[in-house]
Amino acid sequence: MELAHAQEYHNEFLEGYYFVPTNLEREGPGWFVRAGLSQAKPNFHISPKHFSYHYLIFILEGEGSLLQGKKSFHLSPNDLFCLFPQTAQEYCTSPDFPIHSMWIALDGGYVRQLLSSVGLRPQTPYLSKAMTVNIRQWIKEFFEWYRNTNTQDTDCTRMSRFYQLFGLLEKETLPRYIEKPWVQQASEYMRAHYTESITVNSVAQHFHLGRSFFSKKFSAYHKISPGKFLKKLKIEEAKRLLIETDYCIAEIALMVGYADLYSFSKEFKKSFGFPPSHFRLKATKTIMLPPFFSNKIVKSHGKIAKQWLHNFPKLISYCEANWSLCLSSHFRFGSHCLISVKQKDGTDAILKLGVPCQNTYAELHALETLHTDYLIHPIDAEPKRGILLLEKMSITTTLASITDDNERVSIFSNLIQHIHAEKVEMQTHNSWFQTTANWAEKLQQSAYRYTSTTTWILPLIKRTCSLLNFLHAESKTSRLLHGNLENEHILSTANGKWVTISPKGIWAPIEYESVPFLLDNLPKEQTLKVLQKRARLLAQKTGWQMDVLLAWCFCKIIYYLVMYPKPTIQNDINIRIFLETLSEQFSLIPTK
Repeated sequence: MELAHAQEYHNEFLEGYYFVPTNLEREGPGWFVRAGLSQAKPNFHISPKHFSYHYLIFILEGEGSLLQGKKSFHLSPNDLFCLFPQTAQEYCTSPDFPIHSMWIALDGGYVRQLLSSVGLRPQTPYLSKAMTVNIRQWIKEFFEWYRNTNTQDTDCTRMSRFYQLFGLLEKETLPRYIEKPWVQQASEYMRAHYTESITVNSVAQHFHLGRSFFSKKFSAYHKISPGKFLKKLKIEEAKRLLIETDYCIAEIALMVGYADLYSFSKEFKKSFGFPPSHFRLKATKTIMLPPFFSNKIVKSHGKIAKQWLHNFPKLISYCEANWSLCLSSHFRFGSHCLISVKQKDGTDAILKLGVPCQNTYAELHALETLHTDYLIHPIDAEPKRGILLLEKMSITTTLASITDDNERVSIFSNLIQHIHAEKVEMQTHNSWFQTTANWAEKLQQSAYRYTSTTTWILPLIKRTCSLLNFLHAESKTSRLLHGNLENEHILSTANGKWVTISPKGIWAPIEYESVPFLLDNLPKEQTLKVLQKRARLLAQKTGWQMDVLLAWCFCKIIYYLVMYPKPTIQNDINIRIFLETLSEQFSLIPTK
């Protein structure tokens, strides 16, 4: 493809486009951030660096090399590779055959899973000859669409092109790069056909295997016998239908693959100790939700929250039946619903319910990864339903109840030493977590909103981007942090031990962990003075630089003002004065 409206840079000619995802796009698995066509010059070379987004790069013409650690991949026409966030990579062109490429930057909670589904992972970022005729046609139509300024770009058109891309990649590259073992294919076959009265014997015949051999290999691979696996699929779907639909029990029995009501009821009672009619009866409870809770989550999650609220009583009943829980009558509402429960063995636990979203998965994976005695432990979870079952500790007080700053900082500085993890421990779940590594790029892309209004914030955005690049360069290493250490999330147990709850999970330099604590409940008067005092005390306790702590506070405030704009705050003269004064406090941080 020929470049149109290309700009010349020191090592390439580039035709690029930027995209700003809407709220509807952000509800999906991923979205386009940038896209471009590049004609490399003979000196083209991207030195080792960490990228902010997932960059999918298609080689149209030319040759070059992709380097990742000790691995080297030769690039040639029709090859495809991906530059992953949090992974140091570099690539260059052959001086004799400069690369002509098309690239797309992707972001979103499920992008890494989608890339993995077509064979692209941080450990295997390269696919040879993956760009087929159909994929080339998609690239051509993609750029023709965005070059034509008369066409109307809508949410649905961008989303459809996103799905088309991965649909083509999955269809045309997957068969050549991922050959699934038959035992994995067998489980997928059973998931697809369990409602059709299939049996273990019929599944074995489908794969041209004897039942005994099939059962032995299936059990060894999946750690469950095929008979129990099939039964589990049917019972789980039956539970969902009993809770979420009004079908009669006989109809549900047939819908999940049982021959009659009797055999279904017998199996159900054998699994749970009571018949399906009793299970459904428990779902008829009426639970009154406070208006402030309903309004808050609808504002945050939109239409999906309304459906979740409608099904809330059934969700409660599902939790009771699925884990044999005894719920207390006290429900605590905030951004989630928290319920004290007793498990079947009599131990106490906390049931945390919320609208299922990326944050649910991030909290669960953060709890699992930051596994420490200083963090509440998960017992079980169903993130697709927004359910977390957590251990319950005997809590006596929160950090917020302590008024002495010296004492609070001392407690906080001791706690944060125990709740972070190096990123190498969690490569496979990076995509669930947020990162500060792309903040500067996102701020630059969003600054256009303020070209005619709230212009006072533009130099502060520029200052913030400079600070972010400096802070990441100085730190060199990001860690998985709790990311949500506000005073209310730090609790004291009956034995005097301090623990924390509700992690967000964020990849960032270690000093960022202090930001929620430092900014929490700042007074309206003498705000900067109090913030400086807290930062000074924390720096003395941890050995961190006070300037760096204040710089991170400044960066987070600007980031949230820009990415989550609220006109009443942006036009507040006190906020402006505070930020402009705070930006002058970093004597150790360069101003350019």
